[in-house]
Amino acid sequence: MPAAGLLAIGTSVWLNSVSAQPDASLAMAVYPPWWTAERALAAAATAGNIVTLGRVPFSIAVQSAAPALPQRLRTAGAIYVFSPTPDIPCISPGAPDAE
Repeated sequence: MPAAGLLAIGTSVWLNSVSAQPDASLAMAVYPPWWTAERALAAAATAGNIVTLGRVPFSIAVQSAAPALPQRLRTAGAIYVFSPTPDIPCISPGAPDAE
């Protein structure tokens, strides 16, 4: 199995174990790992303001004052949306937390 496929499966299993619910104004969106970084950034930008990138090019923290941010991120192609917190390893150092 290609490395990208294994990464996608591992990411899927790990993220399904995260029970945090996205905050209304700040969320971490994970886009398909086979997307280019440019495509993921463009998709995230349609839902809100990009705050920071995760350690992998397809995870992006997005902020928006408009309602329904998680739904807008999913509509834009995100396969997972969750609250960014310091204990989730895909957050870059110095990234804002949801508190």
